[in-house]
Amino acid sequence: MVYSFFVGMFVGLPIGCYLREVGYANKFKSAYKIFFPDQGIMKSDKLKNKSAQFFESLKRGEVEAKDFEKYVYGGQHNNRQSDVKEVEKEQQKLQILRDMKREL
Repeated sequence: MVYSFFVGMFVGLPIGCYLREVGYANKFKSAYKIFFPDQGIMKSDKLKNKSAQFFESLKRGEVEAKDFEKYVYGGQHNNRQSDVKEVEKEQQKLQILRDMKREL
C-alpha cells in the first residue's frame, strides 16, 4: 500500500500537473461531454418548432395552408422544384432525341 502511494505521488502527480498546464484536461473533459452528453438538455430542444408555430398561426387565420413551405423553409421555398416541371423537362429531352433519330 505504501508502494502504491509513492508510485501515485511520483508518477501521477507530475503527469496530472503536466496535463493541466498543457490544457489536455479540458480537451479530455470536452471529449467526454461529446461521448456522454447531459441527458437533461438536448441541443435540438433549443430550436424553434416552426411547424407548430405555423399550425397555431393557421388556427388564428393569419396564414393559409398553401404557405406551409414558405413559413417553414423561409426564403428557400422558391428553390424547391415540383415534379411537374421535372417531368416536362424529361419529356422535352425525349422529344428532342426522337426528332434527332428521325432526321438520321
